[in-house]
Amino acid sequence: MEAHLAFLIRCLEEDAAVAHEASRRDATYVAGGAHWVWEETRTDRECELDPVTQEFVGEDHRAGTVSLRSREQFDVGPWELSQFAIGSAEEVAVSVGLHILRHDPASVLADIEAKQDILRTHERLSNGGRSACQRCWPARCEILIMVRAYRERPGYPGDAPER
Repeated sequence: MEAHLAFLIRCLEEDAAVAHEASRRDATYVAGGAHWVWEETRTDRECELDPVTQEFVGEDHRAGTVSLRSREQFDVGPWELSQFAIGSAEEVAVSVGLHILRHDPASVLADIEAKQDILRTHERLSNGGRSACQRCWPARCEILIMVRAYRERPGYPGDAPER
């Protein structure tokens, strides 16, 4: 159980570090993570994404190219500019574009915070995290359920044995 908890904490910390890094422009970070939006490159208009009527991001504006930017603006000399996550792209499938938006840094950080809340509750209920969970062990333990989401990462401790 301790190996699963340590692995889960490491994965959450790594994901948070990546999301924070993806939320900065130069030395300025967005507290809580950047919120990304697709915009048409020529006009800076936000693209509406509809997987039913569109094949590619930007078709609502007949855009040739689109960019993935932060909603947040950064002071850059005399200007305020977005952070460009993807400066220019063509033929981004709407399903891919929606997936990217739903997993922007702000969403990832909110998800991590929720998982950390579960871990804090779990720790209080399981004797400070130093023993097997007294409430939900074995097969329904929150840690063992959450850690499965990271099973493709190096260092995965394996599935816990059934008791």
